[in-house]
Amino acid sequence: MKRQSNEHSALPKRKKQQSVEEPPSREQQLQQTSPTIGSTTIINHVDDENNNKIIMMMTNIPLDIITNEVFTFFPCQWIFRVAFLVCKAWYNSVNNFNLLIIQTNLNVDTQRNQSFLLCCKEGRFNSAREFCVKGFDLHHYKLSIPIVNFTALQVLDLSYSKLGSLGISILSQNNANQLRGLRKFTYRYNVLTHKGLEVLCSLPLTKLKELDLSFNRIGDTGCTVLRKAPFLNSLTSLELYDNRIGNQGFLTLVDTNFQSLRFINLRFNAVDHIDCEVFNSEKLSNKLPNIQSINLLFNKIDISEITHLNANVKKLIVVNMVN
Repeated sequence: MKRQSNEHSALPKRKKQQSVEEPPSREQQLQQTSPTIGSTTIINHVDDENNNKIIMMMTNIPLDIITNEVFTFFPCQWIFRVAFLVCKAWYNSVNNFNLLIIQTNLNVDTQRNQSFLLCCKEGRFNSAREFCVKGFDLHHYKLSIPIVNFTALQVLDLSYSKLGSLGISILSQNNANQLRGLRKFTYRYNVLTHKGLEVLCSLPLTKLKELDLSFNRIGDTGCTVLRKAPFLNSLTSLELYDNRIGNQGFLTLVDTNFQSLRFINLRFNAVDHIDCEVFNSEKLSNKLPNIQSINLLFNKIDISEITHLNANVKKLIVVNMVN
């Protein structure tokens, strides 16, 4: 009987040793489930001061993580459709995240980040200034380019997508107004011909300063089309690297009234002759008054072609030093 009483007396002691953990508070739950970017956690802050700290933390994240890799790990539709509804703190965090994306360059690999482009199509990031898309598939997006709501766009890169002339036509039909403020347009490796270039030159790109159409097929005819472009007075840099341009196209370009043009890149084309009479005349200084460099590397020009040019013109032309 004495042993039984001892056993019963020990039971309450065991209950005291087994402490019951209290459930985590609402704040702790939100902190545990807050989205993370790299090694940074978007913590549940309510006041504006702490939200500003979030922005400061996120700006220390490498740019390539913010602009591209983050969308590989985070479904954008969930972030902007669901996460911001959780509470005020998450709403503020999502807005800050949206603001940060807008302030940086949107550099997206569409093959891995299709949900991101869907958000663009829905009107997200409509204040973005720079947008770079590579590997874009027109047919996957039903022949549309989702920048229709990008009202502040200044830099657009649609390289390596094989969009061809069709891509330019789609831009002209759906995004013409959004391209009015464009200052730099890159359209490399897109199988662009002179027909697509005609459509491009019909767009209201009066503020365009840099145009890169390298690795396309505009040819000599495309050089003639450029003479009608709306950006003749604003363009400062023209990249036509590897575009099947010959002597006639080259002469057309230097005879075009590019009043602000400083650099023109014609590397890897088919130019094999320089007309000394054209280059030594006043016509060149009238048509290209601000030109600083004409890059003709890896064409078919012999060094003897420029020996009869005057000293000022020689400084402008870059050719291979071969005999």
